[in-house]
Amino acid sequence: MSGTPRVRNGLVRLLFRRGWSDVELGRRARLSRSRVNRLKNGRAQPTVGEALRIAAALGVGVADVFWLAERDRPPTAGHASGGRP
Repeated sequence: MSGTPRVRNGLVRLLFRRGWSDVELGRRARLSRSRVNRLKNGRAQPTVGEALRIAAALGVGVADVFWLAERDRPPTAGHASGGRP
């Protein structure tokens, strides 16, 4: 694999489901609104710390928020490894 792998995310979906704004997620994850927006829109890649804080703020696993772009879609919630339940 050459270069840094691209990471995709489900932030739009997760924020919508909770009725949260970028500001609310930023407050809960200790990130600026602009940083949340850049991550959400794929214009920035999360650091490990950011990914962990975002997942914790949303109450989900990191793999439910972020996944490698090579995947067609996010892993099934609760089964981040892609394996069977």
